[in-house]
Amino acid sequence: YFSIYFKTFSSPTAETLFLLALSILAMESADSIRSLYRHFLSGITQKLLTAFYYACSYSKADYSRFMNVTASLALKLIPDSLKSQPVFFCIDDTMISKFGRKFEDVSKLFDHAAHNGSNYLNGHCFVSLMLCVPIWSNRRIAYLAVPLGYRMWQKKQSKLELAAAMVRQVMPSFASQKNVIILCDSWYAKKNLACIVDEYPNLDLICNARTDSVIYDLAPQPTGRRGRPAKHGERLSIKEDFTLSAEKIGDYYMGVRRVLTNIFGQTILLKRRNGEITPFRNADFIPAFYFIPKSILDRCGSELNSIPRNPCKLLHDWDAIAIVESDLFLLAIIDAYAYMV
Repeated sequence: YFSIYFKTFSSPTAETLFLLALSILAMESADSIRSLYRHFLSGITQKLLTAFYYACSYSKADYSRFMNVTASLALKLIPDSLKSQPVFFCIDDTMISKFGRKFEDVSKLFDHAAHNGSNYLNGHCFVSLMLCVPIWSNRRIAYLAVPLGYRMWQKKQSKLELAAAMVRQVMPSFASQKNVIILCDSWYAKKNLACIVDEYPNLDLICNARTDSVIYDLAPQPTGRRGRPAKHGERLSIKEDFTLSAEKIGDYYMGVRRVLTNIFGQTILLKRRNGEITPFRNADFIPAFYFIPKSILDRCGSELNSIPRNPCKLLHDWDAIAIVESDLFLLAIIDAYAYMV
């Protein structure tokens, strides 16, 4: 079973990692490598304790592919009749307290869920990624939770960046999956993670919004008066502007309303002279791209409004410019310069 994980490892490293995994399964816990060695490993192998430390910290091995192997095995558990059902990524972080101060990367952390009289502890913080796949259980659909990976937060990257990196690592294994949904709490509902759904066509996000997130009502209908139409309606309050259910659904009163917020953002793309497509600026709505030969722009002069609005074929030459039309404006991007109309 474990051989598929260790295909790229040398034989000594593969044997060391197998014994370490076996000890964790046998002890049903992993307080520390020293604890595993003292209570289990020293009785079944002649390897020294330093061999296990070396395999985990210093060996030149790519452990990130473990997540892809686990994901591929978990996807094989889905019955053919449930292939169209979504799978879920669950993202959260957990803290492991340490009583010593000389552990590597140990730091003082804030734990909002602590119940020991203090919200601070010395320890490590791990960002976790779990996969939930659909299976049949008693003639009903149930989801089997499979841990994919953990990353220790070391202050070099934010927790959002660690979570996004883990999702990017495993998404190639889900290329054939119809719908993959990320589930997370309000702490992860920020652009560093939310923007990842734009990178994969089969990836979506369901999350809690922060209570201090600014939300607006939908944009009102145009009045016909002069001036730019309103981009959004009035600012809403979660306490006053939502109609909640008369009875609790589970442990909560529920209310549903379509709103506008700025959690995700949008990106306008421009075609540069070197042929690369790079992000340029944010906008609210982008229905289409129009690629127009530069010769048309030369004939139009400064009258950009006279540029044809019908979609044209993308011209694979360096004189192509991008015309982006939205409900709010027409943006003409020429090389690295933008003109608002």
